[in-house]
Amino acid sequence: MLAHPERNGEVQAHPERLKRLVAAGTLVQVTAASLDGRLGRRARTCGLELIGCG
Repeated sequence: MLAHPERNGEVQAHPERLKRLVAAGTLVQVTAASLDGRLGRRARTCGLELIGCG
């Protein structure tokens, strides 16, 4: 399980890098506080993008 990757600067810059990990079976947990904006605009944008990618 990979917790709150949307808060990681490297993932924010290149969210597509998680695709291989997810395809290999890694579970990804996006923090709810990121999605509602409490953890900043970048975390929110990235979190929504990750969810949109499945």
